[in-house]
Amino acid sequence: MACVETYSPGEVSLIIALLYEAQGFSPNSIISLSKDESYFTTQKGSTGGVERTAIADNTYTLEVSLAQTSSTNSVLNALATVDDLSKSGIFPIFAKDSSGQSLFLASSCWIESPPSASYTGSIETRTWTIKCSEVVFGLSGNSEDETVIDQLSRLATVAGQFGNSSGIL
Repeated sequence: MACVETYSPGEVSLIIALLYEAQGFSPNSIISLSKDESYFTTQKGSTGGVERTAIADNTYTLEVSLAQTSSTNSVLNALATVDDLSKSGIFPIFAKDSSGQSLFLASSCWIESPPSASYTGSIETRTWTIKCSEVVFGLSGNSEDETVIDQLSRLATVAGQFGNSSGIL
């Protein structure tokens, strides 16, 4: 039987500083998460060998796109102002896709830059850039018939076929 996957933008939530649930997202974009550095850098040798170097960087950039009318703009502006004045405006963030299994938790976040502001004949988008560290990011899908445990079990089986003896899986 075919599996049906469903994504619902209305079920994406963003909790700021453990107290405030963001609201008033832009209709075309909600949040965007990107890791600042790759897991590894790769070098290729002249004889065809490949070496990789692990990069110990766990910072992410979170972009939050809000309608200019959103009250969340005021909350983020207050956090940015506190940090600008006191240099102690670090806060946690929790994001979740409740229509799936993805989640993002960062215990140390700060406003990296405020959005550009334009005033036109229609409601504009304000995109806030938030830098995040001490991150746990569980990127997953929205399939109903597969749990994270099933995915890890399958991964462990595949890793075993390649001689994984690290004891991690």
